Amino acid sequence: MRYVIFALLCAVATVGCESAGSTGNNGPDSDSDSDTDTDTDTDVDTDTDVDTDTDADGGSDTETDVCDELDFDIELAPVNLMILQDVSFSMADTEVANPTNWSYAVPALNTILTDWADSQIVFGFDIFPDGSSTAFQGCNVDDPVLIDCAPDTETDIIDYVNDSGNTPNGASTPLYCGMADFIDTSYAPAFNDVTANRYLLVVSDGADLCGEGCCTALNPLAHPECVITEEELAAVAQDIAEAGIKIIVIGFGVGAEPDQLNAIANNGGMEAPFNEYIFANDTTSLEAALTSIANAVITCVYNIGSPDASADPNDVNFYFDDVLVYYDEDCAVGEGWTWVDEDHTQVEFCDAACAELQGGTVDVISATWGCPTVPIE
Repeated sequence: MRYVIFALLCAVATVGCESAGSTGNNGPDSDSDSDTDTDTDTDVDTDTDVDTDTDADGGSDTETDVCDELDFDIELAPVNLMILQDVSFSMADTEVANPTNWSYAVPALNTILTDWADSQIVFGFDIFPDGSSTAFQGCNVDDPVLIDCAPDTETDIIDYVNDSGNTPNGASTPLYCGMADFIDTSYAPAFNDVTANRYLLVVSDGADLCGEGCCTALNPLAHPECVITEEELAAVAQDIAEAGIKIIVIGFGVGAEPDQLNAIANNGGMEAPFNEYIFANDTTSLEAALTSIANAVITCVYNIGSPDASADPNDVNFYFDDVLVYYDEDCAVGEGWTWVDEDHTQVEFCDAACAELQGGTVDVISATWGCPTVPIE
C-alpha cells in the first residue's frame, strides 16, 4: 500500500509541476514524459483502481444503492356515526318509564356529543318515524335525513334534542324502514362518503309494527302486511353491512324487543360485544353505552394516496418518526400495520402502534413506495 501511495504522490507532484511551468510535456524542466497513463477523469490522481463508477461524485461507490422510494400521503380516515333515534310516542310515555325514556336520552346525547366534539367522529342524526313534532305520523319515513354527517354538527343535534317542540310523539316504530333508508346512498350522501368508516347507531325502545312495507294502518296489529319478521330485519341489516355500513344497536327501556334488535345486531358487521344489542334503561347506562361505542369506532385507519397506478402494494412501508413500522397481516401480532381493503386504499395500525399514535408520542407518520414491505417477525 505504501508503494501505491508513493506513486500517487509522485504523479500528483509531476502533474502539478508541469501545469505550473509549461503548456506541454517538454517544458523548462526538460522532463520528457514518456508514461502511458490514459487517465481521462477530471481528478488529479492516477487511477489504479478497477471500479466502474460513472457517477459524478468523485468517489468509488461500494455500497448497494437504496431502492427507488416514492413518498406518498396518508390521512386519518374520518368516522361517520349516524345516530338513528326512535322518536315513537313510547319514548315520551310516562307509563313506559318514569319520568320518560326521552328524558333519559337527552342528557346522555348531550354528554356524548359534547365530549366527542373534537374527536375523529363526525356525527349525524336521524329519526324514525319522520315528522314527530308535527302530527300523528304512523310509520312514515319519507322525509330527508334530519342532520347529515358534517364537521361541527354536534351543536345542531344538541339544539334539536333539547327543543321541547321535538318531544317524541310518533305513532309507531318503523325500525325496518328507518334503517332501509340508508341503503340508498343519496339519502345521506355525506354520511355515505366511502372514504370514511361508517357506522349506523340504532336506538329503539319498542318493537317494529310497521313491516318492511312501512304500513300506515291505525291498528297495525290487525294488518298482516304490518308484521315484520326477524329474518326480514336480519336481511336489511346484511344489505346495509354489505354497503360498507356497520350497525350498532341500543335497546332502550323495557319495551325494546330483544329478538328483533339482535337480528339486526347479529348481522350488522360488528365484532363482539357489538354483535348483540346493548341494553340501557336510564341516563347513566345510556351514556355508558354511547361512550363504549365512541371508543370502539375510533380507529387508526388511514386513507392512502397511491402515487402511481403501477405501484406495487408489496413495496410499501410506513414509519413513525423515521422508525420502520412492520407489516402485521390482519394485525395477528397486534403491533404493526395491515391493509384494510383489497384495493389497498386504507391501512390500519394495529393495537400497539395505534396506542402509540393515540398517545401523542408520534410526531410524523411517513410512507414510501418502492422498497419491499418488511413483515414483522
